[in-house]
Amino acid sequence: MQQSITFPPNDQHSANTVAARHERFIAQAEEFQAGIVLRLAHNTEAAHPSPGGQQRRKQPLDRSAAVARLRLNDHHSAEFVHMHAPHIPLKVRTFQALGLSLVQAFELAAENAMKRATTESGLALRARPSALLTGQPSAGMQMDTPGSLPSGWLAHPHLHGIIHRHFSNVFGAPPVFFAPDHRTVLLSPTACPLLEHWISQRFGKVQPIRFASLLSA
Repeated sequence: MQQSITFPPNDQHSANTVAARHERFIAQAEEFQAGIVLRLAHNTEAAHPSPGGQQRRKQPLDRSAAVARLRLNDHHSAEFVHMHAPHIPLKVRTFQALGLSLVQAFELAAENAMKRATTESGLALRARPSALLTGQPSAGMQMDTPGSLPSGWLAHPHLHGIIHRHFSNVFGAPPVFFAPDHRTVLLSPTACPLLEHWISQRFGKVQPIRFASLLSA
């Protein structure tokens, strides 16, 4: 006749197991958070909260399933993505699970972009003449940012301020930026009809972006 023997629970082993799982979860969460960056998005009919927390229109009932966005101005919003899949916007529920508000995530994503672009020599911002992309002669440039999406540097005032100051020094005048898609950022020191025409022919009408108007009402 077989008998079953039940051992009393080992409280110390259980506590160690729970602690180990908790540490793994925290490590995985921190690793995931390190890949969160921003991208610039065009506003749609749906309303989005601003960095100050204000909203213009009623939000959908299932807020957690909505794309995580912060409204910057009448034309643009900041969206959150992960660099493992930058074409897929993150949802509000992702930040709820991480215990982060969207404003906290906004600052985290800006810090991540800075860290990812920093080398021993400083920030590794890259730029080349826009004519290499467009085939049109102009004084414009195309900007790239290693480790994050170039448009994300237009989606946060601190990041935008950095590139605004840098290219103001390069051009000798405040630059005007265009972000026709998430990976393409073009800029020029003055109005450039050839550059704007090339953008409109391939992407439709794209709103120019100036630093002073980034967080306008």
